[in-house]
Amino acid sequence: MSFEKLTLFLILSVITAILAALAVVPNENGIQDIVAQKSNENETNQTSTSTDKEPAIGETFVWQGTVSSMPDPLQGHESHQATVLLPPREDKAVYAGLLTFVASKPVEAVTLHYYDTEGRDIPQEVLDEYGLVMNAPAPWSEGDSVATAMMALPYEDDTPTFSNNVPFVGNVLGLHTTDGEPFMATYTVKATVFEPESKNNLDSLNTAIGVSENTNSTD
Repeated sequence: MSFEKLTLFLILSVITAILAALAVVPNENGIQDIVAQKSNENETNQTSTSTDKEPAIGETFVWQGTVSSMPDPLQGHESHQATVLLPPREDKAVYAGLLTFVASKPVEAVTLHYYDTEGRDIPQEVLDEYGLVMNAPAPWSEGDSVATAMMALPYEDDTPTFSNNVPFVGNVLGLHTTDGEPFMATYTVKATVFEPESKNNLDSLNTAIGVSENTNSTD
């Protein structure tokens, strides 16, 4: 092969290689399509991850984090501050476990429990006799109410930190203050999810309501 033919062959080989490389490099629209595809994949993965975060019934899990408080969303508690550590579930399952935390201010642990009087309206005279369980409408579940179990916790005098270990059972777990002062907390919680079995026994209350209604109807 002559020198001229060899040179021409090499030039053609280089040009062919360059054209082949350009053929696999996406144009501007192709790059945008790839970016959009990757973005959609990331959004799908994030959605899948967030959906999978709710533990299943029977599952034991450990969560850890740092949180800041917000105004309490419960009716009648708007002047309080609270932060939710274990949120309410659509299946109304309960959490049971142990909470360890350190807070920036003295806080209470609070658990919420679905409050069920079986749809009975309780007359005032019966409430005067039996008393009233502190409850409020559940803002996440129309028609439901929750009883609020606020647990005052002991702290050492002049302590620079406010920490405690709290065993708990309830539909919701949080930290809470009644003075309206915002706070922060770092926590670790280990819990198992259980499906509760309803065990209402309101026979004496229903009897008292019936007596009250009969008495009022004869007045």
